Amino acid sequence: MKKDIEEKRDNDEQESSWAHICCISIAVVIIGLPLLYPLIKKLVGG
Repeated sequence: MKKDIEEKRDNDEQESSWAHICCISIAVVIIGLPLLYPLIKKLVGG
């Protein structure tokens, strides 16, 4: 019984770390897009 509880805790930690990674990725995209937009426009527009 105790082992099941420990396994569940490990799974919860993995899920929370994935959520953390997703949040960071979204934040990086939101912050990065305005900075990258002029570069992309320059490359596409020539």
